[in-house]
Amino acid sequence: MLVNDRITDPIKTYRDGYVRISKEEKARRVIWFNNSVLYMLLKHGAEAITYDSVSKELGVAKSSVQKYYPQRNSFFEAIQADLSKILVDPIDTTTTESVMASWVNQHRNGYFCSVADLVVREAINKDGSSASTYCVRQLSDKLQRELPNEDTNSLIFKLFGFTSMRTKLDDISSIDIQDCAA
Repeated sequence: MLVNDRITDPIKTYRDGYVRISKEEKARRVIWFNNSVLYMLLKHGAEAITYDSVSKELGVAKSSVQKYYPQRNSFFEAIQADLSKILVDPIDTTTTESVMASWVNQHRNGYFCSVADLVVREAINKDGSSASTYCVRQLSDKLQRELPNEDTNSLIFKLFGFTSMRTKLDDISSIDIQDCAA
């Protein structure tokens, strides 16, 4: 149901004050929650995914969100297949050069950048999510399947190295030279 440009969740409250959700309704809520988390991630980045922001976006209590996502990493694990499709599917695996070129070109796509940046940050974080591992595994499997004679690990290091450096270069280019001189 759409109310004031927001998706609302029609839940029934019974006379005793408790909310009862059927298995079908719970499955629908999981899809609704996951789609909202994916939308928020792609629109605002991983830093925007918090219990408060998700509950506000969904218009539900924070405790409701915590039931579906017991830890912060749970947000990303729930949408890992969607993240993998965004990261892996658009890569042209005709040749090693086409892999690199398509990876670089995909960095013009904000959704791709959000997912690639998430994977890099999670790889650095020792408590990173399994979603980033899943994405890298899917990419590795695709490269091994379609470019069997190539060093897949080396290629993946180059791809994510580019992503890391692009992020750093973006940070550096946002620094005002006058600030450095002071």
